[in-house]
Amino acid sequence: MQQTAGPFGFGASFRTAGARRGTVVGLYAGYAALAACLAALAGRPGPYAARLFLAAAALLLLLVVIVCGASLQTVGRSIADDADPALDERQRALRDAAYRAAYRAVAAVAAAAA
Repeated sequence: MQQTAGPFGFGASFRTAGARRGTVVGLYAGYAALAACLAALAGRPGPYAARLFLAAAALLLLLVVIVCGASLQTVGRSIADDADPALDERQRALRDAAYRAAYRAVAAVAAAAA
């Protein structure tokens, strides 16, 4: 299997399902925590230090979400772009099913827009 590094140099380590699951959990936890920080920041006014801390936490969480999302996108793209001999039968079947579902969705949106 082709091992390519992601945009941050660690994309190849996410080839295992456990590593990808952990990254997805981190992505969704980052979304939830970022939403909570932004809601607290946009809520009632508070002390300057508390608002500064929330802004810094929101920026850090935004960075976590961007890194997790970019690494997952890179791994997904590398699996989708692998040559057929590099993939086993299950991976080929999943990739082909995902392509069919994506083409159906695009066709449905195009038909609805027409």
